[in-house]
Amino acid sequence: MDSLIYVDFKKTLLTADVEKQLQTVIEERIKSLPNYLEHRLNPELILLACNLIENGCKDNKKLKLNKKALCLKVLQSIFTYSPVEIKQFETILEFLHLNDKIKLVGLKKKVLIIAKDWIKRKFL
Repeated sequence: MDSLIYVDFKKTLLTADVEKQLQTVIEERIKSLPNYLEHRLNPELILLACNLIENGCKDNKKLKLNKKALCLKVLQSIFTYSPVEIKQFETILEFLHLNDKIKLVGLKKKVLIIAKDWIKRKFL
């Protein structure tokens, strides 16, 4: 039974699997914040969700994910927005996109974090 984990998903199942994994990660990250319910339409929270989606999708360039819809779906599952709030959410999301606020984490930053973690484990 252990060998079954090596069977990969294809096309739509892969997209559904990646969406579910992203949704789980984003929900955990947001719910770990203190008083997360107060940040329903906080632009920083929406930016965090967008950056998590962007960095989570970068490995699978072939996926045809609607990132905007996925972000709304994830945050809607946590906060349940009203129609007016959905319009505000879309406005904030467009602003973040047009001003290039949604970014990938750079290789330099990843290497520094890994090196710092390795040094901590090795010497501390």
